[in-house]
Order: sequence, then structure tokens, then C-alpha cells
Amino acid sequence: MNYYTIVKQLADKEIQYISEYGYARAGINGPYRNKDTAVRNSAHWIITYSYLYNKTGNHQYYEIAKILSDFLLKEENYGLSGSIRTRTDVRFDHTNGLIGQAWVIEGLIAAADLFQSKLYYEKALKLFSIQCFNPRNNLWEVIDCDGTKDFDLTFNHQLWFAASGAMILEYEKKNNLKISKWIDEQIKNFLTAAENGYFNVKEDGCIVHTVDYTKTPAEIEHIEKLQRKRKIQTLRTKPIGVIRKKITDKLSRFSFTEGLEEGYHIFDLYGFALLKNLYGEHTIFKSDKLEKALCYALDTDKLLELRNSCGGSNFNKFAFGYNSPAFEYPFVAYSFRGAIDQNLENELFQFQIENTYENGEFSYNCEDPITLGARIYELVRYLRDHEIEFQNKKRKKVCFLTNDIATMGGRQRVNALMTNELANAEDMDVSIVFTSDYEIAMKQFYKLNSNVRVLWDKQLCSSKKDLPYKMLRYFNKKILEIKNATFQQFIYFPAHEVQANNEFFKKNNFDIIIGVGTRAGGMLSLTKAKSKKIVWLHNPYDVYFLTKNQFQWHQEVLYKKLLARLDAMVVLTDGDIEKYKNEIECNPIRIYNPLTLSCDKKASLEKNELIFVGRLVYDIKGLDFLVDIMLLVKKEIPDIHLTIVGDGNDRRQLEEIITKTGLSQNITMVGQTDNVASYYTEASIALLTSRKEGFGLVVTEAMECGLPVVSFKTEGPSEIIIDGENGFLIEKYDTEAFAKKIILLCNNKKMRYTMGQSAKQRASDFSISVIINEWSSLFTNLQEE
Repeated sequence: MNYYTIVKQLADKEIQYISEYGYARAGINGPYRNKDTAVRNSAHWIITYSYLYNKTGNHQYYEIAKILSDFLLKEENYGLSGSIRTRTDVRFDHTNGLIGQAWVIEGLIAAADLFQSKLYYEKALKLFSIQCFNPRNNLWEVIDCDGTKDFDLTFNHQLWFAASGAMILEYEKKNNLKISKWIDEQIKNFLTAAENGYFNVKEDGCIVHTVDYTKTPAEIEHIEKLQRKRKIQTLRTKPIGVIRKKITDKLSRFSFTEGLEEGYHIFDLYGFALLKNLYGEHTIFKSDKLEKALCYALDTDKLLELRNSCGGSNFNKFAFGYNSPAFEYPFVAYSFRGAIDQNLENELFQFQIENTYENGEFSYNCEDPITLGARIYELVRYLRDHEIEFQNKKRKKVCFLTNDIATMGGRQRVNALMTNELANAEDMDVSIVFTSDYEIAMKQFYKLNSNVRVLWDKQLCSSKKDLPYKMLRYFNKKILEIKNATFQQFIYFPAHEVQANNEFFKKNNFDIIIGVGTRAGGMLSLTKAKSKKIVWLHNPYDVYFLTKNQFQWHQEVLYKKLLARLDAMVVLTDGDIEKYKNEIECNPIRIYNPLTLSCDKKASLEKNELIFVGRLVYDIKGLDFLVDIMLLVKKEIPDIHLTIVGDGNDRRQLEEIITKTGLSQNITMVGQTDNVASYYTEASIALLTSRKEGFGLVVTEAMECGLPVVSFKTEGPSEIIIDGENGFLIEKYDTEAFAKKIILLCNNKKMRYTMGQSAKQRASDFSISVIINEWSSLFTNLQEE
């Protein structure tokens, strides 16, 4: 089991509970056995689900993070003072000291970053401001939920609270917000005070758990009063529990705090690591004390000694059972040393799994499985900030920008296939970005594998802001017919949309972006991303720009300007190269579409069985020609049968015409299918009647299954089919000649077999491995330029 697997297993197990209740399961604060509210673990899980969403694009993780983030905003979780309630035991403050507030601030900042919402940031800022910074001692005082002031003298609580303030500052800096200088000043003053006395280490380097601070008489009196009050409250509400705890502590072989500082040591340093990004130049980070503490923390023998936390003569309940070195070591080591000892980390991680993990959670050898599971977020921060970043330096970050793959079509199918195959390559980190609304984008008729990072950003989708521009487009198309490139750019690529794309691609920092189709390519040409930009065109020039009411009709002046700016243009046929060269200042590259299916079983070619596969769009796919051809063939071969595989807007119209022409017994319509190969192998001849066909995936699919293909002589099929060898090419749009070739093949079994064998051989020229190599070469050449 690796890091990512355990993170995903733990997170997936928690989803059902969060979906049902609206928050994460509450723990008991580890070995202290103080019952927590759901707040702490909900805050931890936000960070983990944010990571999983950004890595996988699975919107379920996004939705779960949103549920938890909104839970942290609920007023019911806050006391009169504004502090958030993280534990319920009346013996103690309800904030769990400063650390409870720090954990929630972490979660809120993660939410603000994921959802790009200041609402969470503002709550985090308010939460930080409530805890009072005492300029006399340079420590934060805890303000309990009821407004009572308390003193938190646990060093790591002060340290992590400072780190939570640094997270607020980093968020402000990243989002160009006004910097909270008062937070910065407080953190600097605390670090200076820590260096001068609060931060102490033992002789061996182990960090002292408490702050060495001399309290004033008034402070001592205040603390004693508070403690008496809490003891009385505890006796009143839980008398039996108090007696039981005293007996348990008395009978225990070890004192409660035995091994505490050793178990907390790396957790302490984790707090320093969180501060290092902003405050690494502070002298405390260059101090001998911190170096001594680091040597202790990263010492193999010391870390391995902590394995006794899961058994042995000196049971340390504060280590693997609560503050897991397996989670904390990677982030600390990488932050301070720039690398981790892989052998040591493997041993720590393996020990953690073998001794605490079972059935999808940390179910034994630890007193609080729920909280330990939530604390996987400490490991997530390493995966997010270091491991993935480190790996991506060795991998090309490739992104496909497209509308969706939610409907049946050649563009959608090949886009999904290419994305999947590139994502399987060791040197590729592949994403796909959808610009349609969420429900459409996530339908994914052609499924993507788990290696593909699926991204969706609301800012890239159509919104109410687009309405006036849509109206202008309509009037321009119907009435004005203004072809000026500047005007068309204004109405077709509004400034707010270009800005949203700029922000998105700047944030994601891809090496290569492929715009699928003219619209995506045009948008890429307007973005300022430093990535290499490619437009991948799936239709001939005339189809995109000169076909009435299709694609970018009457926009050729605009696109001649935009597409010429890109680093590369990929077209589907040799014929397209000359056309685009003549019209646009560019140097197109021809890369054929890959074969989209693999078929081990060859068609038997025994029956008079025809097949047509494609979207049922009347004019584009020539469905009127298809009906005319079938009527002609039926006169010669009465038992001829055609299976139509596919769906589309004109299906009902086609069904009505089939009925009117008496072809109902000769034609079967089966709709969309995930298993088109089974229909190919039952057929003997494949038909393609399209008026225009940029490539013709169905041609290579049919050939892969051993079928000869009869097609009109359109752009793509003309380069795939060798006339008379593996099929027939018919002059546009001679339906009589088309029908005669079908009849010839039906009446000549030997010809069918010979052509079928040749077709199968031709299909290998379009194998996915061949096409992927051509794309990889293009990526390499662009990056070397």
C-alpha cells in the first residue's frame, strides 16, 4: 500500500457519514480521551478532500469538502465570544487551547482556496483575531467560548497557532488582498520570544512540551479560580467518570505523561515547517536549538524507538497511535532537508499500516481511530506541496481543453482515448478541462481512467454575463454580418471569459495545452499562459468556417488571426494541410486519429448484413442518402439488412422515413452502445454516407473488425480507404454507384474476404501506439524550441 492509496481509502470510507450527517465523525482527542466536537476532524478532512479533488477532479470530493466547509461556518459551533467549540469536556476549555482554533483556521483557509470564496477566509481571520495576543509576554491567550480568558502554555499550541496565522497571510498574498500586518507582527514577536526562552530542548534535542513562563500573582490567582470552577463542574456532571479516571491512573504502570515529549517531537517541528515558508529568514530557524531538535527528529534510531507506541515494555501512546511519525516525518524532512530518507520512511509507514490499520481505518493499537484517520491530512500536505511537485518536474504536464465528452461522436471518443493513453505514459501528467456546465461535463459517455486528472471550473463555463454577447452574435449572424476581427473577438471572446481562462491556466501551470477544436484553440491564443499551445482540428477548413450556421461560420477573418498565434496546429489528413496553409499563416502537422477499439474476433462476412455507425444528424451524416441506397439495394437483394448504431437529434425523423419507405423489416436501429465491436463482427460491409467527414473513425473501427467499407469520397475516408483493395470510394453523392458496390460485395463472398483481410491490415497503421508516438514527438519538439 502506498501513500495515495491509504489517503483515498480513508477518505472514501468517511464519505457516507459526512453525506448523511453534514460533518465528519468526532473523536476523543487521542490518549487524553476528551470528547471532541465534530469540528476538529471536519477541518482536517477539508484539506484531504481538497487534495483528492485537485488530484482526481472527482466532483464528489469537491462536494464533500463543501459540506464540511459550510459546517465550520455554522453559528451553532461558536460560543458567545466567537471562538469555535472543539471539545465538550467541562474539565477544560472548550477551544482545546489555541490548537483547536488553529486546526479550524487551517480548514477554513483550505476551503477559501478551493472554493475561491472570501467567506471562509474572513471567518478564519476573525477566529484568529479573537485569541488575544499579550504584548507583555508575546504569547496568545485563549478566549474560551463563554469569553473566559485562559493561558495556553503548551509550546506546540502556540507554535501551530502562529502557523495558522501564517496560512492567513499566505492566502492574502496569493490573492492580492491587503496583508494583515498585525498578524505578521504578532508572529514575529512570538518567534523572537520563543528563540529567547519559550522554545527549549533537552540535552538529546527533544523539545520541551511546556512554555517556561513566569506568571504574575494575578495570573496565578486567575488560573487557580478557573481550575476550581472546572473541577466543581466536572464533579456535578460526571462524578462517576472522575472516580473511574482516578482509579485508572492509579493502577496504571506508567504515568500519563510518560513518552509525551518524544511522541510530540515531530508534531512540534511540523509547526515550525508550516512557518518556514514565510519566516524562514527569522533567526530561530538558524538557531542551534532548532538544529539540535531536527537532528533528534530525523535520527533513524530515535524514530524507530517510537515503534514501542504500539506495544512493548514502554508503551508510548503519543506516537504512532496519535502523532504518527509516518504522517509527519516526510513533510518535516523535506521542508528542512529537501529530501527524505526513503528507507526510513518506508519502515515507518509499513509499521504504521501493519500495526494500526485494518478494514479501511486505524482500528487497533490506538485509542482514537477516528482522529488518527483524519490526521492523514498531515501526510496530504507533503503529497500536495512536495511529492507531486517533485514528480511533475520529471513529467510533462499536458492538458486537453474541450467542451465535454458527454455525447456520442468521433471527436469525443478520440479525445477520451488519447487522454487515457497519454495518462498511462510514465513521463506524462495528463488533465482534461471541461467548459460545459458541470452536469453535462461529468456525464462522460466515453469514460476516463483514474490516471486522468479531470478538471472543471465554473468560471470557464457560460454564465449570465454572456447573455448580451450571445445576443450580439445572433444579430451579427442574422442581420449585421460584420466580419471585422476586432469586433468579432469582442463578441465571441468576451474579456471576462478570457480573464477567467488566464487565471485558470496561470494557476495550473501546464507545459502543453491542446485546444480541441477551433473555439478552444482561439481561446488559447488569447491566454497569457507560458505553456506551449496546440489546436487540434477535427474538421476540414470549409466545415469549420464556410458551412452555413455550422461551427465558426463567417468567422474566418477572426480565426485566421487567432490560430496563427499558436505554437502548433494538428490536422487529421494530408488534404487538410494544404487547405489550412493556404488560409492561415501556419505550418500544420498531420496526425491521424488513433484506432478507437481493439477487436480480436474478426467479422465472419457470411450474411448480407450491413452496418452504419454514427451520430444521427441528417444533413451531416447523409441519412437521406442512406435510405435511398437501401431502397436501391433492396430491389436486387430483398433480404438485405442494415443495423444502425448510434443516436442523435434526427433519430425520430429517420425512423419515420424508414417506416414510410417500407424499410422497417430491413433496418434495425439499436441506439448508443458501449460495445460497438459486437455489431461490427456480426456485419459483412460497413457504410459511410457522410457529406463531410474530417477523418472517419468508423472507417478504421470497421477495418479493425475485418470489414470492407463503402464510403463517399470525402476528406478522411479518401486517405484511409484504398479503393478496390479494402473498400470502395464513391464519387459524391452518387447513390446508384454506392448501391452497386454494396450489391457487388454481397454477391461476391471471395471479394468480401479479400477486402476484409486487407482492411484489417490497414487498420494497424492507425494503432494507438503509432499515434501516441507522433504526439509525444510533437510535445518534445515544442519544448525544445
